[in-house]
Amino acid sequence: MKTCRNMLTALAGAAMIAWMPAAACAQDNEPEIEMFDFDFEVEPLTAEQEQRVPAAEQVVDRIFPAGTYARLMDESMGPVMEAISGSVSQVPVGALAAMGGVENERVAQMGDARLADIMAIVDPTYQERNDAIMQLVVEMIGDLMDRIEPAYRQGLVRAYASRFSQDELAELNSFFATPVGAHYAAESMLIFADPQVMGAMNEMGPAMNAMMPRMIERMAAMQEQYPPMRSFEELSRTEQQKLADLLGVTREQLEANAGETGE
Repeated sequence: MKTCRNMLTALAGAAMIAWMPAAACAQDNEPEIEMFDFDFEVEPLTAEQEQRVPAAEQVVDRIFPAGTYARLMDESMGPVMEAISGSVSQVPVGALAAMGGVENERVAQMGDARLADIMAIVDPTYQERNDAIMQLVVEMIGDLMDRIEPAYRQGLVRAYASRFSQDELAELNSFFATPVGAHYAAESMLIFADPQVMGAMNEMGPAMNAMMPRMIERMAAMQEQYPPMRSFEELSRTEQQKLADLLGVTREQLEANAGETGE
């Protein structure tokens, strides 16, 4: 499970870097996983904005040519997944601690070399399996990016058409026609996956670890400012009946169930 959680974390990070468009996913007419059912409302373009679409398409062809998503995934996701695959954080500390009858902290502090020796005994194919799973995830995310890229490119076109005037789009396209402009356009999206930018993510873990205790403390303090959910007995008879009607049960059923659950 921890391996899966770490992979999902990596996916989230890589997806953020790649500007994964939830709205583009929503435009897919054949969703295969219903739990990702986005429904963002998109304002239609005005007649004036529609006239800018051809110029906006030229801009998008420069800054986000077909295949850009695949390159983003290759440059950002690959190194992240490789780092996670070889990380000691993938070791099932809890299972090893239970096996040895020791505390989790003791196992976690054994060091990479010792943990590797342990895994070689209890799970010889551990690294091979992790590598295969990581490769599968990278390939599947690559397929997803290929699938949603056309919708994302169309979204970019509409966004540029709505945010930039005809003259501004013309000026952008003139700039992109120059050597420097063409170089900038080709790198403008990919630069977010540059190792220099990715390296800055190394600061995220320690920063989040330092912030988490304070966040939990503040959330607990904030929660104390509000009353808890009321029990059945705390409701007036009118409220009890209304609640029962909304739930589609009788008030007596609601009362009996509250007595059984203590809520």
